[in-house]
Amino acid sequence: MRTIRLLLEYSCEPVWIYGEDGIVEDVGLPEELRGNKELDDLM
Repeated sequence: MRTIRLLLEYSCEPVWIYGEDGIVEDVGLPEELRGNKELDDLM
């Protein structure tokens, strides 16, 4: 399971993707969520 965290208030990359071990794996939307209107509206 991966956790996606939106950090919109820090003027940095808004999406951080954490692995099961709690360590950041990547930043930016994963491919399967790109084009998601609900997430685009949040960002």
